[in-house]
Amino acid sequence: MVKKFADIAKGKCKFGRRNMRNAMVMEMRRQEQLKRGTKVSGKGKQVTVAAQEVPITQRAGHPLVKTNAKPAEWKTIPGKAITVDLARVPWLPDDWGQGVKMTNPISRSRPGQGGTYTVWVAPCGRVFYHRHDME
Repeated sequence: MVKKFADIAKGKCKFGRRNMRNAMVMEMRRQEQLKRGTKVSGKGKQVTVAAQEVPITQRAGHPLVKTNAKPAEWKTIPGKAITVDLARVPWLPDDWGQGVKMTNPISRSRPGQGGTYTVWVAPCGRVFYHRHDME
């Protein structure tokens, strides 16, 4: 059975919103590190599964009104996939979406130390990394 995000927010689920978001981000990091050939630990299996079971349309980062850009197909210009976030900043307009993307490894990156970045997606599909660029 898929738990609705509204049920989670109201406390009907044993995992909190913040805990589920952290589990989702840690799972993204773990998957990216597996591609790079290193290991990183994640959150508990139950909370990770619960976070992944939340449908994209029920996540807080999904645009509240219909837009041209489909959240399941969000990508950056270089082609990095963007996952719809389980959280949403309060100042974000209704037709914008919030997502999480993995950062690229750099020369000083240590094995198992991958990063994530919160991004905002315009109704047309353009990705922004900073609030001042959006406005």
